[in-house]
Amino acid sequence: MNTLLTRVRDFYLSPAPSAAAPARGRTAAAPPTAAVLGPPRESALTAAALALAIARAGRWQCGLTAFWCTGAGTTRLPALPGARRLAARLCARGVEAAPSLGLVRVPLPDAPAEAMSVAERAISVAPAPVALALAGARVPEIDALLRLQDVIVLACRPDDDPALAHMARESLSGLAAPIVACQVSTGFPGRALAMAGVGAPGGLRGALWPAVEAAT
Repeated sequence: MNTLLTRVRDFYLSPAPSAAAPARGRTAAAPPTAAVLGPPRESALTAAALALAIARAGRWQCGLTAFWCTGAGTTRLPALPGARRLAARLCARGVEAAPSLGLVRVPLPDAPAEAMSVAERAISVAPAPVALALAGARVPEIDALLRLQDVIVLACRPDDDPALAHMARESLSGLAAPIVACQVSTGFPGRALAMAGVGAPGGLRGALWPAVEAAT
């Protein structure tokens, strides 16, 4: 039980209120944005798969995923034109970006305030759906990011106690975005394909469909 409570505290539960700046809104025409909360490996894979799935569903040229406290993956394949253009656009605005096939990956700084700033900049300039993998502890800056999202996904391991997802939903209930829990059990081959921008593995793609529908 102690391990369960530690994971809830670190990955999901809301911090005490603070004077953090309120999140800025987006126009109705902006592409969808999503956030994935969970342990590093699961949140990174889920965010990459979700960005690709939303892009495919909405016929965007590519998806963008930004990683906080997860590691962003190193495998890169020749990028599609839309992903190359988006990466160049982000780099011109001071955002580090690596395109691979139909996915653009952005590593976020470890410091929460800097991570929030870079993520907001990426969201504001990207003509593509964005999925944020947020694997660090929830702090006011991260909650400000969560308030920008069209959907929030809880990336859960198959052996997680169901109480974990329930407590996470309760903690996030004050935010406007719908909350979707998703079990992530894909092994290394599927993870590598998603992180390289090939596409969401079949089983994970099906599990993410409620989040795709909520975002689009």
